[in-house]
Amino acid sequence: MIQAIIVYEVLIINLLLTHLILKRKYDTYVIVIALLTFTIAFSIIVKLTIPSEVSRAWTMLLGVIYIIPLSLLYKDALLKKVIVMTLCWSYSLFLSSIAYIITTSIYGTHLEPLMIILQTIFIVLTIPFLLPYIHKFLIFVLHNLDKKSNVVLIIMGVVNFSGLMAARYFIPYTNPILFLVIVISFGLTTILVNVLLYDSIQKTKRVKTLHNIAYKDFLTGVKNRHSLFLDAGLLIQEERQFQLIFMDLDNLKKINDEFSHQIGDEYLKTFVARVIKAIGSRGTLYRMSGDEFICIIHKAYSDEELALFVESIHYRASEVTQFNGVSIGSVLFPKDAITIDELIHKADNLMYKDKRSKPRKYRESN
Repeated sequence: MIQAIIVYEVLIINLLLTHLILKRKYDTYVIVIALLTFTIAFSIIVKLTIPSEVSRAWTMLLGVIYIIPLSLLYKDALLKKVIVMTLCWSYSLFLSSIAYIITTSIYGTHLEPLMIILQTIFIVLTIPFLLPYIHKFLIFVLHNLDKKSNVVLIIMGVVNFSGLMAARYFIPYTNPILFLVIVISFGLTTILVNVLLYDSIQKTKRVKTLHNIAYKDFLTGVKNRHSLFLDAGLLIQEERQFQLIFMDLDNLKKINDEFSHQIGDEYLKTFVARVIKAIGSRGTLYRMSGDEFICIIHKAYSDEELALFVESIHYRASEVTQFNGVSIGSVLFPKDAITIDELIHKADNLMYKDKRSKPRKYRESN
């Protein structure tokens, strides 16, 4: 009976921590009912099929089958669920091992009533420290790791859990001090790895933020003028043919003056979204200045294809509420120019030629 209490207490803690970390698909009460039903069914199957003389260690190892209900009840990827399982199972096994060491050291034998008391005390004492660690470090690490790092964390978790299992159940218990050092080492390793990953990810995110500030437009999120010169320079260096399209929004100042700069900003972002949708994977959009954009198309268009593309941009942009139009000039590298400055200059002239060809009412605020 006491053995069952020890096992179920560990199981409850594991599932509770898993629930706090993973993103759930359903309400908590639905998840509780589902896990309770699964646990009852699993316990009955183990009772009927696993002989009583089988080591409790092997019975505990069967707990990996809980990946099945967890996969159905939570949204996270399978890799992340495995990582969380190994970490939570390692935590509970760590506390159980400490309680076992103390009990055996005091009485020279495995006294289960004392062990369940100590295990419960350790859980109560460590949970207040564990929860901030989970929210500050673990969840942040799990949500920001790439696939390669996820695999590394899984391997670490499996090795850590296997080491604790070996120390707890399969290595002869002769030296309690050595046993305690081994168990604590595994626990501290898990914490240290996650703290180091947290620090590494924070630094990576700061670098990425600085990169975005340097190479992206803050308002629209597209690449900026600096990125344009870098990307175009690389294409020119590799002598790869491309189309450069200069776009200038008509009467943006009028929108800002009549409505507000906030409405003007939304107008810009909507225009950018429409153009990106029109471009697809064929090119890249850059913001040069307030109402000026440049698009690089990684393909040489015929006159007919270019006309269809320009028409596509106008069509997409015309979906914007009260859209006032856009003036366009396009050039081809290396046919029209061989440097980025010359390409922009020629496209800019063609754009203004397009703008001047429009009725005065479209040009008066430009």
